[in-house]
Amino acid sequence: MKLEIDKDELMFLASLLERIFGHRRPAVALEIHAGPVTLQGSNNGPAERPRFMLLLKDDQKCRLSVSPVDKKGKPAKVEGAPAWSSSDETVATVVPAADGMSADVVAGNPGICQINVSADADLGEGVKTISGTLDVTIEAGEAVGLAISTGTPEPQEPVTE
Repeated sequence: MKLEIDKDELMFLASLLERIFGHRRPAVALEIHAGPVTLQGSNNGPAERPRFMLLLKDDQKCRLSVSPVDKKGKPAKVEGAPAWSSSDETVATVVPAADGMSADVVAGNPGICQINVSADADLGEGVKTISGTLDVTIEAGEAVGLAISTGTPEPQEPVTE
């Protein structure tokens, strides 16, 4: 299944699918394209929670947003700004917004890393740390030209006739 949607719709759809699949957990695989950004998700049935992976080219960035929710899926408050991190900053770096509720993932070298976010939330049972993880794959960009390199100039062999 392929859908062409914008980035805000992509993040909303990813959140919605995670909530739906989190309850029924069917075996599913899908790929969502939002312009140049691709989000892939899959699970292997009832025993596995679905995982989503963001695919970016090495010249792209993507805005991520968090929406804290309670056990019933209703909005929950967080204490302070969520903390964002990358498991490998050579692959992707994270630039959080001032309030921490969103962050830009900036592609680096091709590879795979995880973007992690955590926050202290009061979910009615006292404050506890909640967290989320997004797998990110950075792919090399398309070739757009050829670089020509030269060797060291040498004298020509004399021509004998």
